[in-house]
Amino acid sequence: MSAFADDFTAEEKGGDDSTGHRVIAGLSGVSKMFGGTIAVDDVSFDLRSGEILALLGENGAGKSTCVKLLAGVYRPDRGHVFVEGRPVDLHSPLEAHRHAIAVMHQHPAYLIIFRSPKTFLWATCAEIVGAGWITQR
Repeated sequence: MSAFADDFTAEEKGGDDSTGHRVIAGLSGVSKMFGGTIAVDDVSFDLRSGEILALLGENGAGKSTCVKLLAGVYRPDRGHVFVEGRPVDLHSPLEAHRHAIAVMHQHPAYLIIFRSPKTFLWATCAEIVGAGWITQR
């Protein structure tokens, strides 16, 4: 375990919260700078099982930086990435993948539909609604 783990206790993160959803990963007090530019400063959030989290903000607000910190693309200058209640020091996306972290990059018009464990299909949102796979609301 890295030296930074000394000031981070497993009890701070992980376990069930008041909603009954277990905290599985997140950022705690994370800051990241690129040269003299502060990309994110003291950012903290939890990812809980069974929930969907949206990162919303203006261009340049640090959304992509937060995702890249969780995915092991960047390492925080301060703070911690944590998984299952323990701080992790991710050096690469492959290392993040070993902790079951992967990023699904967005494409504005396409979705991947998994039809079985071995096959998948690219389709536009209109094709998915037109085929009756989901209903339009």
